Amino acid sequence: MNNESRYPKRLIEVDLPIKRISAHARREKSIRHGHISTLHIWWARRPLAACRAVICAALWPDPVDELCPPAFRMAAAHILAAFAENVRQDTEFSGFAQRDGALARLCRSSLERWQRTNMQTLRADDPAAWPEMRYALLDFIADFANWDASTVPAFLETSRALTQAAHEALGGIPGTRPLVVDPFAGGGAIPLEALRVGADAFASDLNPVAVLLNKVVLEYIPRYGQRLADEVRTWGQWVKAQAEQELAEFYPKDPDGATPIAYLWARTVICEGPGCGAEVPLIRSLWLAKKGDRSVALRIVVRDALTPLPPLPAGEGEIGLPSPCGRGAGGEGVPPAGGEGVSAQISQLAGRERRIPEELLHRAQQLRQHQTIAEDLLWECLRNRQLAGAKFRRQHNIGPYIADFYCHEARLIIEVDGASHIGREEQDATRDAWAQDNGFTVVRFSNDNVINRIDEVLEVISAALTPALIPALTPLPPLPAGEGEIGLPSPAGRGAGGEGVPFVDFEIIQGAKAKDVGAGTVARGSATCPCCGFTTPVTSVRKQLKPRRGGANDARLFCVVTTHPNEQGRFYRLPTERDLAAVRAAAAELERRKAAHMGELSLVPDEEISMNEIRRISVPLYGMATWGDLFTSRQSLALTTLIRRVGNVALTGKDALTPRWGDALTPSPSPYGRGESDLPLSHRGESDLP
Repeated sequence: MNNESRYPKRLIEVDLPIKRISAHARREKSIRHGHISTLHIWWARRPLAACRAVICAALWPDPVDELCPPAFRMAAAHILAAFAENVRQDTEFSGFAQRDGALARLCRSSLERWQRTNMQTLRADDPAAWPEMRYALLDFIADFANWDASTVPAFLETSRALTQAAHEALGGIPGTRPLVVDPFAGGGAIPLEALRVGADAFASDLNPVAVLLNKVVLEYIPRYGQRLADEVRTWGQWVKAQAEQELAEFYPKDPDGATPIAYLWARTVICEGPGCGAEVPLIRSLWLAKKGDRSVALRIVVRDALTPLPPLPAGEGEIGLPSPCGRGAGGEGVPPAGGEGVSAQISQLAGRERRIPEELLHRAQQLRQHQTIAEDLLWECLRNRQLAGAKFRRQHNIGPYIADFYCHEARLIIEVDGASHIGREEQDATRDAWAQDNGFTVVRFSNDNVINRIDEVLEVISAALTPALIPALTPLPPLPAGEGEIGLPSPAGRGAGGEGVPFVDFEIIQGAKAKDVGAGTVARGSATCPCCGFTTPVTSVRKQLKPRRGGANDARLFCVVTTHPNEQGRFYRLPTERDLAAVRAAAAELERRKAAHMGELSLVPDEEISMNEIRRISVPLYGMATWGDLFTSRQSLALTTLIRRVGNVALTGKDALTPRWGDALTPSPSPYGRGESDLPLSHRGESDLP
C-alpha cells in the first residue's frame, strides 16, 4: 500500500491533555447561564468541554505523522503563530492577572508556550519542529476546552481556521466544510461543538424530544438569535398567564394571600403487621428543607385507634326508641314514632343540639379530609342531593360514634367497611345495635362492593330512603372469588377501613435539628410502619400498588409549600380540607374534559410503557402501565391545559409572526383540540404557575 492511499493519524490517536480537559468538564457542571443543559433536562449529557476537545482532536491531523499533508503543517504554523501573537499582546497590555476574562488569562496554563511560539519555532519544513507544533495544537485544545473560552473570538477564529485547513489539506473541496455525523445525538453536545469549531453537523435520534432539542439548538437559535428568544419569552408568558387563569380554582391561594408553589404527596400502602392495618405513607426522608436555622422537617405522630366514648349521662337521650322503620325496640312492622320526644332525641344525638366532645370533633374532621377511595366514590354519588333528593353528611358525629355517611331526614347511617373491620364483627354489631336502639337505620357495605358494584349499592341506599322498602333490605352477596378483592388505602391516613386502626399524622418542625428528625418510612422499596414497626416487604408494596395503577390518584397529600408576597423564603404547612377539595374538583374537571374530548389522540397519554426497558423504567412493576398513570389527575389537568394553550399559539400566533421563522416559535397545531384564540400579542404573567 503506497502512502497516497494511507490516512494520516489524527491528534486524538496520538495524545490528548485529559487532565486539563477533565478539570474544565467538572467545572462545567456548575455552569447554568447560557448552557444548553438549561434548555431541557436530558440524561447522560456529555460535557461540552470534552466534546469540543474530542472533535478538534479528531478533525486535525497530527503534524508529526509523516503522512500529514504539508499544506496543513504550513497553514497550522501561520494560524498558531497568529494566535500566540494575540496572547502576547494581551499579556503586554493588560497583565493577564488583572484583566478578568482576557485572552491571556484563559491561556494561563499554557502561557509559557504562547510566549515563545512563532513562525521560527513552528517551521513547517523542519521535522525537528513538528513535535512543537503537535503540542501547540494540544495546548490550544486544552485551553479551548474552558467554558469561558467557548465564545471568545480569538479561539473561535483559530479553531475554525484549523478545521478548514485540515479539511482542504485532506482532500476536501475548497469552500466546503467537514461533516460530523451523530446518529444518536441525545442532548446535542457533539453536533453543537462541531458547529462551533467550523464543521457541518448532521444529528438525529430515536427520541422525538432529542430531535426537537437538536433542531432548536443547532438550527433555530443560530439562525434567529435574540429575536427568537424574545418572542418565546413573550408567548411563553402569555401561555403561563392564560393557564394560571384557567387553573386558578384548582390551585387556590391561601386565605392569608400565600401562594402554594408545591404540593408534596406520598403514595401509601396498608401495613401488613398483625392486627395493625394502618396506612403507611411512603416517604424516604422527613426533611423538607436543610438550611441552617431555617431547616424544616416532618414529625410522624401516631394517633391511636379511637374507642367509643362513654354513654351520655342519664336524661340525655338514653331512652329506648324504636327504629324509624320497624327494626329497633319497636319491633318489626311497627311504624316509626314521630312525636316530639323522638325529634328531640335524634336532634341531641345527630342534629344541631348534639354536644360533640372536642376529640371526637377533631377526629371527624380528620376523617373528612382523608376519606378512603370507596368513600370518595360514594360521596361523589351522594353529595348535593343527587340521590332521591336526600341530603347526606359525611363523617358525621352521632352520639359516641362517627358515621361514614348520614341522612338526617331518613335517620339513615351508611357505613363503608374496609379490611380493618375483619375480626371486628362484635364491635360493629354493638355499634349497630346502639344506633338502632336510638332510632337510626344502619346499612353497611364493603369497600369492594362500593368500588365494583356502585350501581347496586346506590339502589340499596335509595330503597333505604323509602320507609316502605326498608324491611326488604338485605346485604349484597359477596363478590365471586378474585373479583375486586383488593384492600385499597385511603387518600390520606384512614387505612383500609375506618376508626379501628391507628392513624399516621404529621407535624411540622420549624428550626429542625438532626436529633429531632426520624427516619423515613421506606428504604430499598420496603415500607416500615411507624405505628407497629412492621416492615412490609417490597414484593407486598408492589402487590398493593399494582391494582391501584401506582397509587398516584389515592396518594396522601402531607405538606404544602408556599411563598408570601412580602416575605422571602418558602413556608411549609399541613394540608387543609380546602386543598383536598381543589384536588377533587380537578379530578372531576379532568373527567369532564375527557368525556368532551374530540382530538386525534387521547387527552391523557394512554400508550403502554414498554417492559423491554424494565431495568431503567421500572414503574410497570408498581402498576403504572401507561404514561398517564405517572401523573395525578390534577397534574394531568394542568399539563393538558398547557398543551392546549401552546397549541392555540400555533393556530393563531403564526398570523402575527414573520412566516420565514414562525415555525421556529410555534409547534404544529395541537392534536388535543383547538381552544380559544383570543391571543394578545404581548401579555405578561406575574406569578409562577403552581
